[in-house]
Amino acid sequence: IEAFYLNLTGTSYTEAKDWYDSYHEVTATDFEALSDSVELYQIWTIQTTAGKYAKLLIKKIEIITGSPVQDYVEITVDYEYQPDGSRIFRENRSGT
Repeated sequence: IEAFYLNLTGTSYTEAKDWYDSYHEVTATDFEALSDSVELYQIWTIQTTAGKYAKLLIKKIEIITGSPVQDYVEITVDYEYQPDGSRIFRENRSGT
């Protein structure tokens, strides 16, 4: 399934958060099968195989070093999930 759509790459958290907060309806139709590189202040729309949607705001990217296994990346996001399959976000299923 084509699941990923990059809506915006903001230049600051404030810009990205304002756009994210005003994003209430999925209008994208050209989702991609794979995502490109994830960058700070991006807004992504995700489409699941069940036809549900989520929006993500990339808030923080941190490279963790010194792990006993190997280095890895932690990404902190704001998200909202739309479980009923409509393209409208209802602002009551959010998290970080």
